[in-house]
Amino acid sequence: MCNNIFKCTFLGVMLLTLVLAPAGWSGWLLTPEDEDTSSSTQPSQTTASSNKGAVGSGTAGSGSTSSGNTGSGNSSSGSGGFSSFQDEGTQTAPASATKGYEVSLLNAKKLNDNTIQLVWENPDNINNYVLTVYRGTNSLNTAQRLSQAKIVKQYSTASNSYFDRLTLSGVYFYAVTVTLNGSENKVLTPDQSQTTAGIPMTVTAPQVVVIQASAVTQRPMAVIPPQVKGLTGSLQNGNQVNLAWTVVPGSNVLYNIYRSKTTIAVSSDLKDLAGSVAGLSFQQALTQAGGYYYAVTAKNSVGENRRIMLATNSLSSALVYAAPATAVAATTPAGQPVVVQPIVAAKVTQAQAQVISVEATVSQKPVAAVAAEAVPELPAQTMTAQTMSVQTVSVPAVTNAKSGLKKDYDYIMLTVKRRYFYSEDYESAIDRLTALVEDPDCPAPVRSEAWLFLGKAYYYTREYAKALKIMVRMKSDFPDEADFWISRIAAKL
Repeated sequence: MCNNIFKCTFLGVMLLTLVLAPAGWSGWLLTPEDEDTSSSTQPSQTTASSNKGAVGSGTAGSGSTSSGNTGSGNSSSGSGGFSSFQDEGTQTAPASATKGYEVSLLNAKKLNDNTIQLVWENPDNINNYVLTVYRGTNSLNTAQRLSQAKIVKQYSTASNSYFDRLTLSGVYFYAVTVTLNGSENKVLTPDQSQTTAGIPMTVTAPQVVVIQASAVTQRPMAVIPPQVKGLTGSLQNGNQVNLAWTVVPGSNVLYNIYRSKTTIAVSSDLKDLAGSVAGLSFQQALTQAGGYYYAVTAKNSVGENRRIMLATNSLSSALVYAAPATAVAATTPAGQPVVVQPIVAAKVTQAQAQVISVEATVSQKPVAAVAAEAVPELPAQTMTAQTMSVQTVSVPAVTNAKSGLKKDYDYIMLTVKRRYFYSEDYESAIDRLTALVEDPDCPAPVRSEAWLFLGKAYYYTREYAKALKIMVRMKSDFPDEADFWISRIAAKL
């Protein structure tokens, strides 16, 4: 028996403490991981106590337990080593935190001047999430920068790519976030869900759109001109070709004139360019007997309309030039007359005879050999210096200061064009045209024409750089034709 009331009271408190200590200590000794596990695995219990709670005291520590005794209705909790009994208390186990899902392997790639393509891999084993694509001008490696970035796209269904079409130049960074159950994960991984390397972009200016009142009008797109119509052709004075046609609508339209010894029925027949003009007519003097067909096409800065239609922009019948049948002769370097026999005269024109003489003077070849080259179907012996007396033709000449020989540069140029250029022997034409432009005694008009044809010959031999250089030089002398050839050369470079 306890004969001291204070001792008895103290022993009673100690005994009560020993009885109640396991419940209070068990809450104190639980770790946070144990609490989360127990909270997530044990069902939440709600108990009501019919007793008014008494509070006990304890020592350091923290923890909580719930006692679900239905009969007694007691609930106890420990905090800082204290235990309490609560009246009609309610307690719910804490929910576990939502896992932060994110995309992976985010990659940004420039497609063109104003488009960047994004691709990524979506997270596995989740559904009903939202993807948000952000764009910024700095790396989106913090939540603050992400909040300042622009949202360019949101997907409520799974997607793994986005095409960002830009309107301003700059350096761009991207991030893609995952929102699950209303919670957006803004903690991102470099080069997985946010890009660390910026994509520099120089954006091409968009086409200008003019807004007037309630209407929106766009500048019309330039197109090639329509087909030429109403082509007519005739011969005057036996060898003068005259062509005419109707105007083609459009601005800065030029006309290309093509010639052929066969009908020009399709665009592939447009091979021999006779000239290019800005007007509605064309004249050309024929120097070689035969029948000639002509076609005319229209072109502008966009291109050439090469569509062909007979009797519309292509002559359906030939313009025939018959050379005069007269006996002529030229003068050899030695001053001896060279005869063209009457039977041959039907095939050799006066202009040809003059050219033969000049070519013989320049090349120092026998006239008979030059004649055979000029008119291949004639045997060389048909032109000699020992036949009947015939009329001598006077040939205008220019004396070469170095050699003392007389040259007619106009006919030399004519020979080069007829014998080599129009026969598509462009290599030989280049050699002779180069000699002409380098001849100090060559008159300026002939030299300019030689330069022009030299540029054309380089074009046909696919030496486009040389051709372009010459045509740029010729813009002052032949502006329309030089522009035409510059456009053709530029298309090949």
